Amino acid sequence: AYTMLGISLEVIGQKDGKVDMGVFGYFEKNKSWVKSGEKTDLLLSHERKHFDLCEVYRRRLIKKLEAKKAYNYNLFNDDVENIFNKNFEKYTKEQQRYDKETHHSQKKEIQIKWNKFITKELLRLKKYDKIAATLNVID
Repeated sequence: AYTMLGISLEVIGQKDGKVDMGVFGYFEKNKSWVKSGEKTDLLLSHERKHFDLCEVYRRRLIKKLEAKKAYNYNLFNDDVENIFNKNFEKYTKEQQRYDKETHHSQKKEIQIKWNKFITKELLRLKKYDKIAATLNVID
């Protein structure tokens, strides 16, 4: 099976030196697939955890974007892109590690450990369960 997921950024508002950056996790149904005869509850659960892991990194991105006290107006795009790219690189590696360690859901004990880890991370990052990061921009 393969689940096409990603994270995207978009300016959704600007006012009084603040920029709201929409941070979106997405699932592309038309680019996701499962082999015929392989569709099982176990595999579906594993693939759903890929989406949950995407959500962990979406929230981490909001946290990292908001951690910077102020963005310089002239460097704003470069700074945001740099933070996004570093987060996305870690996200991609973590997705690969998840599949490798669980052997795509076949290693049940390790899958359970990952499930617990992902759930714990989502709870730890609950504060960042929002649609946008609010960033301060100065001249």
